[in-house]
Formats: sequence, structure tokens, C-alpha cells
Amino acid sequence: MAINLDKCPNCESNHVEYWGRTSGKITLHDAWSKCSDCRLIFANPLKTSEEIRTFYAQEFYETKEIDNSKSEYKVLFNWINHLILKYQPRPKTLLEIGCGKGLFLEQFSTIVQLEKVVGIEFDKKVTDQINVNAPLEVHNDYYENIQLHEKFDVIFCWHVIEHVIDLHAFLEKIKKDSSGIVVFGTPAFGWLNEMKAFIQRKKTVGTSSDHTFFFTQKILIEILRSHGFEIIYKKVYVDNVNDEMSFSKNPFKAFILKSLSFIMKISTLPLFGKQIIIVKK
Repeated sequence: MAINLDKCPNCESNHVEYWGRTSGKITLHDAWSKCSDCRLIFANPLKTSEEIRTFYAQEFYETKEIDNSKSEYKVLFNWINHLILKYQPRPKTLLEIGCGKGLFLEQFSTIVQLEKVVGIEFDKKVTDQINVNAPLEVHNDYYENIQLHEKFDVIFCWHVIEHVIDLHAFLEKIKKDSSGIVVFGTPAFGWLNEMKAFIQRKKTVGTSSDHTFFFTQKILIEILRSHGFEIIYKKVYVDNVNDEMSFSKNPFKAFILKSLSFIMKISTLPLFGKQIIIVKK
């Protein structure tokens, strides 16, 4: 049964208010609140760990197919690989939290000689498809429940942090398991998202009802720093990996997205899109 939160899960402030409801087809959380103090938007009521696990293990992959043949994924992975090797030149161990079918693990292990790869994902049917060029260890559980007996040169957490239940416990465990860099990817909740919600009046959130949190770049950096992480790279960007960000299907939409991306680049304003943040302890 979902839990009603009367305090912000980040700063524990009592100053929380209703923010919006979902209008998406993939439905996990029904509504969100916003903290007036730290400005974090979070699912409220919050589904239980078993409800969330069932959703990802049984419903998520059935309704959201990932086509790894898209050339955009190769572009994305090449960019990420370059950043990882820039800040951690000779990694030997790699942990991916929320590894899915292992697309990144497979790709990264072909260019770097790794001594050990660990993947974490709920659904065993999904992780059975992982094929990497390194000794592989897979866990089908919540990351917070898994006891790992080594530290990792690279921890890769791509579009996972917005789905967790206990944000602080999650980050503290990452800090404990890291001996190098941690790469976070997550949507960037920016000014255009807020404007859209305001215009809609009823504040429907769109298709992101599986997200527990919506992070602006500023809020996420503040949270990471509060856990003792040093920010060594950050960027808000627009990509065309997901259908909703595709540059190719609709010429007008492509023009608008590319224009907004250019505005963000020259103004450094995080209007919307995705964000990547790389940290170390």
C-alpha cells in the first residue's frame, strides 16, 4: 500500500505541497509533491518497494522496448566512454546499477580490458541476455539490499537515481562502494518543464509517471555535494535516443529541439532535456 509523505524525503521539511498528477500511459506513481524549501519534486504517495519491483520486473520492459540497433545509442555510448576514460583512464572494475539487458556493459567491455563487471537489475529474464567480454556477476534485487565485497573504479548509474525509494541510503551505498568515479544520468527538469506544468494548470506530468523524483541540475548537484561527492563534470543536453526527443521524424520538432539545444549551449541555461553528472569522493 502506498505511503503518504508529510515531509520532504531530501531535506525533511514539513513545507510540502501538491504539485501534479500523471497523464502518462506507463503508470506507477499517481501524484507528486514539491518541497517549498529545497524545491525537490517527489512522488507522493510513494509506492512500496514491492509495488515498484513488480512494476519494473513485469510491466516496464513489456511496455518500453529498447532498440539497441539505433545508431544514436552508439553515439551516446561513445561520448560516455570518452568521458569515463578521461576521468578514470585505466578502470579495472565496473558496476552498473540498473543494467537492463547490458547494452552499456557489453559495449564498454569491448574497448576496455576489465577484470570484473557487476550488473544489478530486477528482472532475471532481462539480465540473462547480458553478454560481456569480462568476468560477470549479476544481482536481481534492489542495489541497497546487495552486499558487495569490493570497491569499483567506475559506477555507472544511468537514468536510475530518479526511480529510487530512499535517495540518501542509495547515495551513501554508492559512496561506500566507489573507489573511483560515479556517472549519473537522469532527466533534467528545467524551466520549460515548469512552464508546461503551469500552462496545463492541472499540472499533468506526461509520460514520466515511473519517476520518484524530478531533479533540476542545481538540486541534484546540491544533493550529491551534501553526501560528500565532488562534481568533476556536468552537462545538460538534448539527445535523440528516445522517441520523444527524435530529431528525424518531425522536421519542425527537430528544428525546435535543435534551437533549444543551441540556446542552452550558449546561455548555459538548463531549460530541459537530459543531464549527466560525474562525481568522485
